[in-house]
Amino acid sequence: MPKEAFNTFRDLTILVNGTFAFLAGIMAIVLLEKGLDVAQVGIYFAIYSFGVLVFEIPTGAFADAFGRKKAILAGFIFHVIFLPGRKSMVHSCNTGPDRVTSEYTENMN
Repeated sequence: MPKEAFNTFRDLTILVNGTFAFLAGIMAIVLLEKGLDVAQVGIYFAIYSFGVLVFEIPTGAFADAFGRKKAILAGFIFHVIFLPGRKSMVHSCNTGPDRVTSEYTENMN
């Protein structure tokens, strides 16, 4: 591999991984503030990581077959479609009957 290509790959890898690490830290804090416990936050990130692992090769094949621009556009469209589902999942985790009941009884004391 030529040195220039290696340097570009290294820089992009650092940028992508650093950005994900930064956002994952913020997302963990947000999920904890929403009322999830540490185990639920861990499960949330495990599901995300498993999804990345499962769809890595099929999305690469899609990009090879149809081009990078169409693959990025398809990823954006899926992200927009499934984003409300992620938000409702977090919302349903912190407003279950046990949490509402415990908050109500804590406020009565």
